[in-house]
Amino acid sequence: MRRFLAIVIGPALVAGALVSCGAIYDLDALGKGDGDAASDAGSEVDAQPRFCELATPKPTFCSDFDTAEPLTGWDNLLLTPDPFVHGGGSFPGAVPSHDGSYAWVAEIVATKAPASATLAKNIFAPTRTTYIAFDVSVEGTDPMTPDERVVIANLAVGATPEVYVGQVSLAYDKKNGLYIGVSPDNDEPTQGQPVRSPAGRGWMRIEMIFEQDLKGTDAGSGGSIEVYLDGTRFVRSGIQKLLATRSDLILMLGALRALEGADARVLIDNVIIDTR
Repeated sequence: MRRFLAIVIGPALVAGALVSCGAIYDLDALGKGDGDAASDAGSEVDAQPRFCELATPKPTFCSDFDTAEPLTGWDNLLLTPDPFVHGGGSFPGAVPSHDGSYAWVAEIVATKAPASATLAKNIFAPTRTTYIAFDVSVEGTDPMTPDERVVIANLAVGATPEVYVGQVSLAYDKKNGLYIGVSPDNDEPTQGQPVRSPAGRGWMRIEMIFEQDLKGTDAGSGGSIEVYLDGTRFVRSGIQKLLATRSDLILMLGALRALEGADARVLIDNVIIDTR
């Protein structure tokens, strides 16, 4: 059975472990090099098959940042200036990754206001089940308070301000690990609470399954959200019915902070989105 994940935030809101076996994709079998190869990434990337060339089954969308145009397929290229990069956020570009290929860097500086540097992708989920997976490494200054932690993934339900109904966000800091928030929440203890996950990590493989199901049995009766870290599920929680009413989503990956806070540097690699 396929698993699907979704994480997004809509435009209305814009104002080291190696890759392990994932929930669907056998990532250990992709034939990538190890971390020691990163310094030779320029030549190695051309010499071996890319992650997206080897991903099986073929996903709806895949991005490994190993091409001449690393942001091909992302919606950041549709508008100038990019509405998903603001408040002191920036994209320094592609840098050597943990597997000998390239990763994309998103940075935000310490500010007294919201800041964002996120990749953005519109998603249509006709089956109402969306799977998203990505490699991520979070660097920078640890936040002084939980509210200042950096959001690394956000999924908005409703792709425009007029139809936006809510979101799922995943944040991280090295002192406390992962944190998941759902809006509107369903009063589940896991909503808006830290995920029981290891802290102090380098590279992580994160997978999320966002299932919209008005006949679901989870609390909230609108479906569920699941989060996996390096192939192990750490949380499953119900979502409100309102979040199951739309199939147009927006995924944002990178560095996002809704409040003032410290600097953050987030590396993203090997992104998969599947909606089938």
